[in-house]
Amino acid sequence: MAAAFALYYNVFTSPDSLYDEVVYTRAAQNVALHGQLTWTTQPLFVHPPLFFLVQAGWLLLTRSAHSSLISAIQSARLLNMGIGTFNVVLVAGFAWRLSAYASSRRQRILTAVVAVVAILDPVLLRYSRQDVIEPLALMATLVTLHLAWSLRKRPAQYVAWIGLATGFALLTNEITVFALFTPLVFALIRRDRALIRATLGALLIGII
Repeated sequence: MAAAFALYYNVFTSPDSLYDEVVYTRAAQNVALHGQLTWTTQPLFVHPPLFFLVQAGWLLLTRSAHSSLISAIQSARLLNMGIGTFNVVLVAGFAWRLSAYASSRRQRILTAVVAVVAILDPVLLRYSRQDVIEPLALMATLVTLHLAWSLRKRPAQYVAWIGLATGFALLTNEITVFALFTPLVFALIRRDRALIRATLGALLIGII
C-alpha cells in the first residue's frame, strides 16, 4: 500500500515527460490499432517487442488505444505504477526468503527495511511512474530469480521453467541478461555441478 501511494502520488500532474514515453505509447497504440510495432515502414526500436505488446493490450483493455496521446500516456503510466508496486513486493520477498535462517523478529525487521528502501528509491520511483520499459523488465527479472531460487534443487524443472522465464525477460529488455547470470554465479560459487548445468541449459533456452 505504501508503494502504491508513493507511485500514484502526482502520477497524472507530474510535469516531466520523456521522449521515450511519447514514442513507446505511440508505438503501442499502433500495435493495438494496426498490429504493427512502428508507424513507419522502417525499423525504429532497438528494444525487443514484449513491452509494446503488453502496453498495447493494456490500452485496448482500458479503451485508450483511440485516445489522445496524453490520455494514452496517463493510462500507460497506471500500468507501470502497478508493475512498480509489484516490484517492491518482489524485492521485499527476496529479503524475506534470504533471511529465513534469522529469527522471526529480525526477518520481519529486515524485510520491512528493504521494502522501505525500495519504496523510497528515487530511480525505482521515477521510472515506475513513467511509461518506460524498465519496470516491466525488472519485474520479469525478479520473477525469474524468484523461480530460480525456488527450483534450485530441482534441476529438471529448473531448466524448463527458468529457460521460459529467461526468454520472456530477454524479450522485454536485453539488459536483463546481466541479472539473469546471477543463478549461474551462485551455482559456480557453490560448486554445484548439477545446478551449473541446469543454469547453463536454462540460459541457452532463454537466449534461443
